[in-house]
Amino acid sequence: MRYIQVYPKIFLLIISLLLISKNLKSQWFFSSKNEFTSTVIHNPVNIDGDPTEWKNITQTFINNKTLIGFLHNRDYLYMYFETSDPEISMQIMNFGFTVWFDPQAKERQIIGVQFPIIEMSPPPPRDGKPPTGEELEEYLKKRLNGIVLESPHNGVKKRYTLEEVEKYGIKVAITVLDGIVRYELQYPLMGNSTQLTGLGLSQLNPISVCIETPKVNFDKIMEKFGDSKEEQLQMQNEPERMENDPDETSRRKIKPRPPKITQISEWIEVNF
Repeated sequence: MRYIQVYPKIFLLIISLLLISKNLKSQWFFSSKNEFTSTVIHNPVNIDGDPTEWKNITQTFINNKTLIGFLHNRDYLYMYFETSDPEISMQIMNFGFTVWFDPQAKERQIIGVQFPIIEMSPPPPRDGKPPTGEELEEYLKKRLNGIVLESPHNGVKKRYTLEEVEKYGIKVAITVLDGIVRYELQYPLMGNSTQLTGLGLSQLNPISVCIETPKVNFDKIMEKFGDSKEEQLQMQNEPERMENDPDETSRRKIKPRPPKITQISEWIEVNF
């Protein structure tokens, strides 16, 4: 009888400890939320895509080829984003990039800064080689000639030149060098959040920031640039037909299949 009385107590104690342990893990040790702390500075950051000012500030994000960091002073929040991941770089430079802010840290798309502007351009070459030299400079001039500020929450979306948004204290820059995309953004902490000219923060409470690439529908892109659905189906069946008929290799040239792209959309909680 003694063991029968003691065992239930031990059993209940073990269960209680397991529940507490599980709760602690979920709250502290195994949280899936991305949390970063912005470092306070006193001088403004040069928005030029140069990583020099971000040494020892950035942390890995999404994968080990991607870094992100935050700085702030009394007027602005600064964000730095860097990636050498070929797929993410291709998405940003070919199709666009949006940074979303939620000043109340509820992960809502309250303020969006779209740069490069979302544009469904033709799919990249199959070999994936990016433009270089003068070709790269010309491509970047054409691609980076504007910025969009938007708020689905308030039904606002407007395109500006980089010079126009600079009047509101908004600056953005992106560079591509040696296969690395570097992005810098300056955004006012105060300003008018309804007019998208600032976060409207009266106190430095946590905010939510989202890094997002657009959803890419290659079927629509290929239709736009001349490939019908019948041609796409033919492309998909081409390798099988060539395998069955080796002579077909010398008579037909395979068109590249559209690559599969995984959209990036990751929220971060930024603390001050």
